[in-house]
Amino acid sequence: MSQTTSIAITGPYDLGEIAMMGFGHRDEHSFDGVMRMAFCLDGSYERQVGVAARQEGDRLALEVVAEGEPLTAEELSSLREQVARVVSLDHDGDAFDRVCRADPVLAAVHARAPGFRPALF
Repeated sequence: MSQTTSIAITGPYDLGEIAMMGFGHRDEHSFDGVMRMAFCLDGSYERQVGVAARQEGDRLALEVVAEGEPLTAEELSSLREQVARVVSLDHDGDAFDRVCRADPVLAAVHARAPGFRPALF
């Protein structure tokens, strides 16, 4: 069964930069704007899900596929938290942008990959 949900994006963000970081797509030619993931939900680790994430403006749209019953509201919340951690949307992107702009070394790095956020953000 397929469900949809989304995650709000704060600050500069580019899903393509995140997907190409090294654990997602392996080369830029294969990235079609969708980052696909499969994992077990936090908690009991009994529910497996597939997620297709696509950036739509200031939101990350998620198409979720789970076998059997639809995910509950609690499971969807857990899923959003997990995806946010994986794609570096789990903290305030505006604050990160301000830090990068204020530091000359970070500003130079940040300018090379606008919208990129470090792993374990």
